[in-house]
Amino acid sequence: MAKAGNQEAYNSLQVIAGQLDCSICANRLSDPKDLDCSHTFCCKCLTDYARSKKLSTVIACPLCRQNTVLPPGGITYLKTNYLLRDVIDAVPLEDARLPKRRLDPLEEKDGTRTCGVHNGVARDIYCATCNVLVCQKCIGTGHCSTGHSHYSLHTRASYARNYLKTLSSESADKLVDLDSMQDEIRKAEETLRENRQKTMEKIGEHVMKVTTVVLEQQSSLIKEVDAKYQADVEALEREKERIATLRENLQQYHDETQMTARNQDDETVVLLESKLDSDKKSHQRQEFNLRITQFDFTETSIKFGSLTTKSRPVKATETVVTTFNWKKSKEIAGSFNRGLAVSPCGTILAICKSNEVRLYKTDNGLFISSFQGSSPECLQSPQDLVFLKDGNLAVIDAGSPYVRVFTEDGRFVDKFNTLEANEYKSLKVKLSCIGYDKQKGVIVIGDINRKVLTFHHNDGTILQTLHLNKIDPVAVDINVEAGLVAVTNLIFVHIVSMTGKGLLVLERYGDTKWPLAANAACFDANAKSVFVTRSMPFGEKSILQYAIPSGKYIGCIYKDLSGPTRLTFFKNNMLAVADGSSVKMLMNAAESEI
Repeated sequence: MAKAGNQEAYNSLQVIAGQLDCSICANRLSDPKDLDCSHTFCCKCLTDYARSKKLSTVIACPLCRQNTVLPPGGITYLKTNYLLRDVIDAVPLEDARLPKRRLDPLEEKDGTRTCGVHNGVARDIYCATCNVLVCQKCIGTGHCSTGHSHYSLHTRASYARNYLKTLSSESADKLVDLDSMQDEIRKAEETLRENRQKTMEKIGEHVMKVTTVVLEQQSSLIKEVDAKYQADVEALEREKERIATLRENLQQYHDETQMTARNQDDETVVLLESKLDSDKKSHQRQEFNLRITQFDFTETSIKFGSLTTKSRPVKATETVVTTFNWKKSKEIAGSFNRGLAVSPCGTILAICKSNEVRLYKTDNGLFISSFQGSSPECLQSPQDLVFLKDGNLAVIDAGSPYVRVFTEDGRFVDKFNTLEANEYKSLKVKLSCIGYDKQKGVIVIGDINRKVLTFHHNDGTILQTLHLNKIDPVAVDINVEAGLVAVTNLIFVHIVSMTGKGLLVLERYGDTKWPLAANAACFDANAKSVFVTRSMPFGEKSILQYAIPSGKYIGCIYKDLSGPTRLTFFKNNMLAVADGSSVKMLMNAAESEI
């Protein structure tokens, strides 16, 4: 019983001793300091640890790695664990006073937890420097060199378990990611097979179409050749008969004149001369003007088709709202075919008409006011305009190199030029269109003479000039967040980056062969799609939607139009369209009405 009591006392004291030991130096805690994770270490040990790791403001716990923000005074001003300090001071625990722990016979037999150097002494200390388990006596001999770090076995095992749990959790997350990647690869394989099969089917279908067209052209050409040939043969036959008749008559005339001259007496010759002379007129030289067809066949190259390929991410990210519930919400009567803008709050519509700017309410279409400006800043023929973030209007005027800024009531505020200082005398300017990004406050202006776009701050300062080569900008829109500009030249819509790189050209009406015939284009709120006004002479007049950046045709969202020109997107679900005799306010019926 006494032996059992001693063993229990020893075990209890060992537990207490483990709580009073510093996990860094493996000695009794000295000036114990608590970290935010509740682990406690010697103040000096933490100071040396922080210095070795070059930590000054945040320290990671040596056991659990949780960060603790250091107070201004450093480690010395961390919270002191007064309870442990008082216990250490009141009950000094020294190994010499502890009763000898009797080793378990099994441990003595296999030696797995006893020291091989100091026979029978438990290996309950971990030397981190040597990565081995040692006993208390080893610390005083071979493992006492400067730089050796010692931890109690229990403390080190607790840290190791926590670290292994962290590794297990991280590897579990990575396994989930890898499983997801395998799923994406399987989907990509299936998509690749389906795409190949569809492309092969399209090629086969096109072969049949081309073959049919070629055979039809062959038949048509043969019929055309035969018809012309037969017509020329018949014409030649008729001419042959005519010439034969003429020759026969002429031969008779020739024989008669010859016989008369040779065989008749003088009286008969004199009498027949006048008759034969009058017959001569009917036997004059005949003009031969017959024409025949010269057949020739010129080969023309038949473009069978081409295969276009492009690399795309296995996991597609392009998502576009493809709702076609656009309906007319309001209509403002008048003759509008130039600039169009909606105020930042979406309540005021501004349009260019004749020599003035007119303002209307968007909710009921009522006329508010109009202005021309005041001398010397009068508008002559405003071409396009935008609302700025502060509610003022930036207007471009025909024949003027300046962009003028007015308040809503027509008061002139400022003007700015689109030319650099060194360009004023050398270049002619013809401003044609203006666009604005309300979120970023960037103005873009098109110059149809110089074929450039200039980008400006709200105050008119030039940010950059973008050369468009052969593109005549007649309408423009910008989304700075996406770095995209939509430029229209009355036929196509060019989507270019603000760096000048051409990204996409919308050339065709949907999936047809007909040209787009675009008048203007504008982005939606996030530049995920672009809306285009299409106006074919004597043909369809509509608004189309295309996806960005793929250029995929989404659909025709509205058709009941007479001559659409400018358009603008606002309030996340509204389109204002200048349609010749009116401005139509279109709303996505899936959203709430204004």
